[in-house]
Amino acid sequence: MSLIRNCLNKLVRSGQITRNAANSAVALYEGMQGRMVTTMPPASADAAAALEAAKVMAEAAKRKKLTVAKNAIAFADVEAYVLNHPHSRIAGVMGVLTRDIRDAGRLNVESHRVAVEDWLLAKANTLIENYRSKLGGLRHDFVGPRNVIKELRGVDTGDQAAKEAAAAWRGTVEAGVKRAEQAGIFFRSIAEKDQWLNPQFWESARVRSFGLQEFEKDIFEAWRSGGLEIVNKETGELATDLEVPEIVRMAHQHIVVNDNTAAHGSAFNSVMRTFRFKNADTWLKLMDKYGVGEGGIYGMLISHVRGMANEISLAEVLGPSYQTNFKRLLDLARYDDKGGGRPDGRFSPSKYNPVRLVESVAAAERTFKWLTGEINSVQGETMAGVFGAVRNIATAANLGSAVITAVPGDSVTAVLASGHSGISAVGVMQRAIEGIAGEGPEMRALAARLNVTAHAVIDGMHSSRRFGDQLEVGERFGQIASFVIRAQGLNFWTTNLKRAFSMEFMAHLAENSGKGFDDLEPAFRGFLERYAFTADEWDLVRATPALEVEGARFFDAEGMADPALRNRLMSAIIDERQFAVLESGARVRQLTTGGLHRGTFMGEMARSAGMYKSFAISILLTHVMRHMTAPGSFLKRGTNLSFKFLLPMTIAGGVSLQAKQILSGKDPRDMSDPGFWLDAFVTGGAAGIYGDLLKTAIGGGPQEQLSTLLAGPPGQIVGATGDLTFDQARKFLTGEGTDFGKTMARHMRRWLPGSNLWYARLALDRFVFDEIQEWIDPNYKASFRRQEERLRRNTGQKFWWRPGHKAPSRAPDLL
Repeated sequence: MSLIRNCLNKLVRSGQITRNAANSAVALYEGMQGRMVTTMPPASADAAAALEAAKVMAEAAKRKKLTVAKNAIAFADVEAYVLNHPHSRIAGVMGVLTRDIRDAGRLNVESHRVAVEDWLLAKANTLIENYRSKLGGLRHDFVGPRNVIKELRGVDTGDQAAKEAAAAWRGTVEAGVKRAEQAGIFFRSIAEKDQWLNPQFWESARVRSFGLQEFEKDIFEAWRSGGLEIVNKETGELATDLEVPEIVRMAHQHIVVNDNTAAHGSAFNSVMRTFRFKNADTWLKLMDKYGVGEGGIYGMLISHVRGMANEISLAEVLGPSYQTNFKRLLDLARYDDKGGGRPDGRFSPSKYNPVRLVESVAAAERTFKWLTGEINSVQGETMAGVFGAVRNIATAANLGSAVITAVPGDSVTAVLASGHSGISAVGVMQRAIEGIAGEGPEMRALAARLNVTAHAVIDGMHSSRRFGDQLEVGERFGQIASFVIRAQGLNFWTTNLKRAFSMEFMAHLAENSGKGFDDLEPAFRGFLERYAFTADEWDLVRATPALEVEGARFFDAEGMADPALRNRLMSAIIDERQFAVLESGARVRQLTTGGLHRGTFMGEMARSAGMYKSFAISILLTHVMRHMTAPGSFLKRGTNLSFKFLLPMTIAGGVSLQAKQILSGKDPRDMSDPGFWLDAFVTGGAAGIYGDLLKTAIGGGPQEQLSTLLAGPPGQIVGATGDLTFDQARKFLTGEGTDFGKTMARHMRRWLPGSNLWYARLALDRFVFDEIQEWIDPNYKASFRRQEERLRRNTGQKFWWRPGHKAPSRAPDLL
């Protein structure tokens, strides 16, 4: 041992290695020597350990060189894009993180993460098909995923489905690890790679609730029994007996202070480097108590896919040292962001420009935090739980008819996005309808083969990314909100439309593979030019053999010879899909969260206030921005925006508005009334699926109006409480006369989860809520009459199924 230390000291003095590297070599040698001495003589063990340590360090040095090279290449690429962005450097930085709002498209972290996630989910398709939830999220298999964990640890469970799922999972992780290494992510040992196969989601609240003493007791018991290894993260080797207590205490502190679920961030968190599970029973016991619980394994595995995709996409776009590289990019952009002019003399963004809300150094920092998952770490479990429950109640009570607005609106945006990129709008809608009419394993398997697995794979967090800022997952209220979204068909519609758009794009690529770049139709060639694909790169794309399925031909991304070109193409398709199916991405989320952590008062208030605004912001940053940054005069751009987007969206809003009138027991509105078209614009052209929700809120009492606009669902509850207390007290004191029964009945109707489901709403109103109002409102007959009179006075409508009646008096007047 002294000879090895002397050699290492000489290398340190000569400058060939660092002192830290020498210390790591000693620790590595000691760990290997300790294991080998049990099977061979001491002298042989010393020699074998020294040789093995040298091999490991040599291989690690090669991998570190690869990491440095990959990092330099990635940074040079994004640096050139930022410095040469046609608008500003900060616009370039945002374009690296998420879709460029000026259509200066390139590979970005957010869209690339979706592409990588779909690529990984395609490999995990057997696991998904075996254990995805059924019956709108009500039916789950909790036993099968536990058997998968056992199969991964070599236990023969006799469960064939679990064996197949475990094999699929192993293949998924192996593919992810290989791609991570190719991107330059450095794994110090095989054991570290193995941790990607066996994720650990330590829940901060659960660990905190049991306390340090019990946590230590359980960890030490698992360690002493051989079911758990404890690692010194500094060296990557097994901790000594003296090191273990301090390491366990530090792990406990890290879990309690940070959210280690990895559901929103790194696939490979710090605690996973500390604990290595040696058998399935130990993993299940500790994860049941301190992690995902007995029923959360499937969700954990799929969430882990997202974590892997996050790590890979960040490394492939920004480089393996993505934190450092992002800070370097921000330094390049700060000069622009100060509004002090540019070195080339071009005008820089004014600090008063509203675009700076989504395009500034501060916005970029918040966006990066969202993409890495930092914003979603929970700082206060109680605060996050209370506010999350309130938002879930609002979702479950108010968004039960959102699909009625989403179908017409999404149909318009899908048609517009298809036409802009030159793909068949008819084909997109036909595929969406076919998917709704006959989705099955074959369709999902084909989508997986094409890497467009946009279908729902778990409840809650992954059931619909589109509504991620409306659903707070993991709690009972979150499950109710998720069920309402799924029960009305909104998630199913969104899923099929997203998948249809991607599959039609794949079909269009295959259909045009026989054409040269100059022979392509202008709209499709424009798509390629927007994302900087050259004629030579198009030749490489169209040379990829097509995938033929029952006479239909699709572009096969997996068959592409150039992975970098494949990444750019898939990211570009996902960017365009954001125009077809509007959803709030990282650029919007950084604004609606304020860049603040969950579980803090201001962070939760920001999420609540932004809940009803994200969709409208998404419209502004997609179709409106695309029209207003197009070539031509301001008048031409405004005219195109009005007639090519706002007008069809307003018509779609009118369709959904009339459908909701009929479904609520009213005759359709008079379309010659200007007020109808204003409401249609709000519903379809300005606020999308939340327009009617905003109208409902603004139509409440004065407290509810102000508090809703400022604070979202918590504000609604404050407003409702004000209606039932202060407003009633005011009426009593002024002699105006209280109407507590009617107000209470109105709020019960408003806040019962599922009460707004479009196919059940009218029946619930007439057979449940009208009855409740009769019980608690002594003036219920007058209230019903005033309701009818108010409707006639405001819009000229009548009820075809009148309030307080158990049967409709006639059919809706459709003429």
